[in-house]
Amino acid sequence: MNLETRNTEPTKYADLMARARGLKSVEPSTLINAKALAKVAGIEFKNSQNGPDPRVALYAVLRADSFTSADEAHSGGLTDQKLFAETLQMLGETAALEKFKAAYPLIFPEKNKNYL
Repeated sequence: MNLETRNTEPTKYADLMARARGLKSVEPSTLINAKALAKVAGIEFKNSQNGPDPRVALYAVLRADSFTSADEAHSGGLTDQKLFAETLQMLGETAALEKFKAAYPLIFPEKNKNYL
């Protein structure tokens, strides 16, 4: 869901955000993926007693919606890196998004800087 989609599908956007806010925990494998992706870019998560970091929660929701099977994960074109980038964009974390794109130049080549 890029900015254009967010503007044309406000109900879906609001639903995704509400689901992320409502998460009390995430699957261990999702947390491991999110931490590994963020670590490469120098992004640190905030610990909370009320639930996962908002970036982890939204990434978990997007990932669950996008990867319903292993076959779809490999053929659908939405990699974990792109989902995490979308997460940062949806949350308005532009500085973190730029650090993330810089850390993954093969996925976000300069010519596609405005991918999201």
